[in-house]
Amino acid sequence: MKILYLFCCLWYLVKGSLKVINMDKISATVGDNVTFYCQVMNTSKVLQVTWEKYTGNFTGPIATYSIIYGPKFLGYYSKRAVQFTDLTPNASAIRLNSVNLKDQGCFKCIFNVFPIGASNGRICLDVYESQISKPKLETHPLISPENTEEMQVVSCTATGKPAPEITWNLTESHQMTPQYYSIAHPDQSVTIISNFTWTTSRSQHKTKVACVVRHPSLDREIILIKFTGSDNSSPEQDTLKTVHVIIYAICITCFLCILTAFCFYYFKTIKYKSFGNKSIGTKLKRSSTTTNLFQVRTLV
Repeated sequence: MKILYLFCCLWYLVKGSLKVINMDKISATVGDNVTFYCQVMNTSKVLQVTWEKYTGNFTGPIATYSIIYGPKFLGYYSKRAVQFTDLTPNASAIRLNSVNLKDQGCFKCIFNVFPIGASNGRICLDVYESQISKPKLETHPLISPENTEEMQVVSCTATGKPAPEITWNLTESHQMTPQYYSIAHPDQSVTIISNFTWTTSRSQHKTKVACVVRHPSLDREIILIKFTGSDNSSPEQDTLKTVHVIIYAICITCFLCILTAFCFYYFKTIKYKSFGNKSIGTKLKRSSTTTNLFQVRTLV
């Protein structure tokens, strides 16, 4: 009995020294390639390594590798783009190409070690669809106790899955240290808020501030631009002011044209009436003269 007890103690001691180093969790976007990696910290002989999915869709063995039989792929994943990227006896890595939402779940790497037995590590894969909402860049004025300065809070916000990245493009003379905040949502999306306080002299000209947003779902980065300073107007606002000026100018021009046309018509009408009255008076005068001459001739 003592010998059996000592053997059991020795076996548990050896088994306890068999440690598997693995990645705890991997997050990936739909369409990404994912690599799972495990390594056993033991000099004993590894007979076989087995990869298995034990939660989520399509559970069961995925792949095995042994020195004698080489790599084999099993079940649903035998038809997928899966390959071993590390085939050393004490380490194993497989790559799953173009992951989708059905690949989400937890996986095990199982090392069969002689004479200890099996030991495993666990890795969970989180797959999500990459998405991002429309970023916003806003400025909010703050009341300053001194009239010589004005303060503004410049804030850039973006929500996405995974979390978007926000950086700033500022001029060398106006470098600021922005603050970053994150809000996690139940659908695993994250809102990133970055802001800083901008203090300028009222006599200072407007300065361009650019917020740069990056995200895996974007083909290129989004750049949002605002102008801060004494004249806190953006190019869109300047364009709107220009459009308003043009509209006012057109309205005034149309009004003057209408007024000119009205005056021209009015004075033309008065002139026509005056000329008509004058013609009628001349005709009446001629008629009266003719009548008088006829009466004189009759008397003679």
